[in-house]
Amino acid sequence: MKLLYAHFFALASPLMAAVSQLIIKWQVNLAGPMPESLPEKFSYILELLLRPWVIIAMATTFFSGIAWILAMTRLDLSYAYPYVALPFILVPATAAWLFQESLNGAQAVGILLIISGIIIALSKG
Repeated sequence: MKLLYAHFFALASPLMAAVSQLIIKWQVNLAGPMPESLPEKFSYILELLLRPWVIIAMATTFFSGIAWILAMTRLDLSYAYPYVALPFILVPATAAWLFQESLNGAQAVGILLIISGIIIALSKG
């Protein structure tokens, strides 16, 4: 059962990281383009950092790190590390769906290769 919890945390960590990235992108989209002048850029970033959803995203990233620490208490790093590749699959696919970002053929092939690599790396054979 302890090993199951370790796998749960190893999976939860990159999932939380992916969610955090998507929240940040959503909030940046709502904020609009980055201003040109340095003082306006500072104000833009500060305003973003004070948004509740951005704070939630940063907290999610923090808890992602905690989940990884918990996973490392039971799993070898070399075994668990392929889980870290999950955001490379989830973020582009979800961004294409949520934000209508383009996902070209090369990216799709890359995502399929990452999926294959994760499966191979996590297999016990």
